[in-house]
Formats: sequence, C-alpha cells, structure tokens
Amino acid sequence: MIDSITVLNSVVGKRLQLIRDATRSNSITSAEWKLLDLIEKGISTQEQLVKATDLAASTISRQIKKCFEKKLVRTCAIDVDHRKIEYYLTEDGAIVLKRVNKLVDEINKKMFSHWTDEEISMFNILANRILRNLNITG
Repeated sequence: MIDSITVLNSVVGKRLQLIRDATRSNSITSAEWKLLDLIEKGISTQEQLVKATDLAASTISRQIKKCFEKKLVRTCAIDVDHRKIEYYLTEDGAIVLKRVNKLVDEINKKMFSHWTDEEISMFNILANRILRNLNITG
C-alpha cells in the first residue's frame, strides 16, 4: 500500500493533468480557464483578479491579454476618466468556459465514483482536518 502523502500527491497531480488536458482540448491554458471562471463570477477588474488569485498585476495583465487575443473576453471602461476597466466574457468565452467546466465536473465526479455519501463526507472531514493542521502557525 502506498503511503498517504504519496497518494495525495498522485491524486492532485493526476487531477491537474486531466484539467490541463481539458483546457488544452479547448485551446486555452488552465490559468486562462481560472480567469474566465472568476470573470464569469463577477470578479471582473484587474484589482479584483489580483486579489482573488494572489498573482502579480503584470501576470494577470498577460493572461487577460491572451484571453483578449483569443476573443474570450471584452473590456468596458467604468471610471469617469476611463482608467478603470472591467472584463466580461464574450460569447465565445462563455462557450469555452461552459465546455471546460463540464469536463472538470466529469473529472471530479469520476474521482468519487463508487463512493458512498458517507465515505465522501468522511473524506471531506479528514481533508479539512489536514488543511487546518497545516494552517496552524507557531
């Protein structure tokens, strides 16, 4: 039997690979997918995206530029002097996001297929306990 840490690493790695495959099959990166998802949820300014992702503003700018080039997002100036910009999904962006989200939902369902509701609940309790333990400081 493989030890718990190795199994957790393998599960996370396999899920990330499947998500990369899902995004690539829709001609976007997983980072672009995450941005599209945030924008769709109303996190639509660069400042909000930086805060939500903990990424540098320059990184968000590059990712947004790629989405803009792929015609997945559009912009709208919202300040009086037009300095503040909000991002919105284009029709193509919404379609791509919907397709990738469907694939990710299928991945997540597959991970827990053949599990009972009780097993899923116990897993959630244990995973949250691990996370809490790791977040305890000094």
